[in-house]
Amino acid sequence: MNAPSEPSLAFFGDNDGGRVVVVDLTSWKQLHDIGTGSGPYPVDRVGPDLLFASTRRDEAMSVIKLASLTVEHTLELRHTPRSTTPHPSRPLALVSGGNRALTSVIDVSGPPKVLEVVGSGEALSPAENPSIDFGGQLATGHPAWLDEGTRFFQLNRITRRLQVYDVGASQPLWSVNVPTSIHHILRYPGENGRWYAVCEGNQFSRTPPSLLRLEEQAGRFAVTSQLFLPVPLQALPNAGGHHSDRAPDDAHVYFGSAEGSLYVINRHRMEVVDRLDAGKGCGHTRVARGRGLGIITNHDDSFLTVFDIAARKVVKTIQITSGTTKPQKKQQGHTSGVDPQERYYYHTASIDGRVLRIDLDRLDISDADYIDVGGYPIQGDFVWRD
Repeated sequence: MNAPSEPSLAFFGDNDGGRVVVVDLTSWKQLHDIGTGSGPYPVDRVGPDLLFASTRRDEAMSVIKLASLTVEHTLELRHTPRSTTPHPSRPLALVSGGNRALTSVIDVSGPPKVLEVVGSGEALSPAENPSIDFGGQLATGHPAWLDEGTRFFQLNRITRRLQVYDVGASQPLWSVNVPTSIHHILRYPGENGRWYAVCEGNQFSRTPPSLLRLEEQAGRFAVTSQLFLPVPLQALPNAGGHHSDRAPDDAHVYFGSAEGSLYVINRHRMEVVDRLDAGKGCGHTRVARGRGLGIITNHDDSFLTVFDIAARKVVKTIQITSGTTKPQKKQQGHTSGVDPQERYYYHTASIDGRVLRIDLDRLDISDADYIDVGGYPIQGDFVWRD
């Protein structure tokens, strides 16, 4: 008799509760709570049996073993952690700074340890943030590796600079000023020497979000194109760039803006070719490729927006939260996922303390599709198993 397969799991940081919530997606139940340090936000998988919980109110991270669902130890840092990015092929991870413009390089080949810390180190004062760009009160954006090598980006939100470092080098290899703070970098697999950077925009100066194309040729870096989103003038006080996502054809980029628009960009021509109406806080697009559907997270609204990828038309909106609003709280979390069989879409109604799933056949949700986990489950990761 074959042994039962292991369940697929979801991990979400409860930013209010000092814990990571573990949900068994196979049996659809809350499996476990893992006590962590203060203010866990992202939970990122950095190895086959290793996750980092970025405890944003501590200058440390909680290191979680997947096999035991326990905190193995606390990894001390010189800054609070913003988020973690594992290397695509080496036992390394980057942790960017929440309160200081620093990046820690972590060796995860054994018990995790800090190899080095780089960056200019400006300290962030939430009351006097020099950038005040759309992305909030954090010193850096999400860290990113350039490719399969050891170079990486640091996204300094305080000084609005993009920098390239190499592991073992304390000074940047390249640096450039950007129009507004960069939130994250998008790279297409196998396409070395080209990257896309999401500039957040600034609501106070009425600067719209923009997409930068960065290229490396003969060892020299350059910004080769910049596209400002065509946000209408009256909508600029509510605009803001968060994340961009790859369209299934790899020729287009989905770029959401907080006023409630999803812009479809031809990345080769660097031009907007379409716009879809979404909800407030339009921030992420998850694709169910086999079903031809895109699902938009609207952070500051009560519904998801579902669209037909080929037709670029909205086909449905799905209410997932109560619509409750609280200062500095998002209605919907950052992390969503579609299982490998594309039966369910998973997400969080963060404001209500709930994890949810949507049946992709029905494109609907019922009470049985919610798990009440309490707290504020905001960001995490999935471990998919057959």
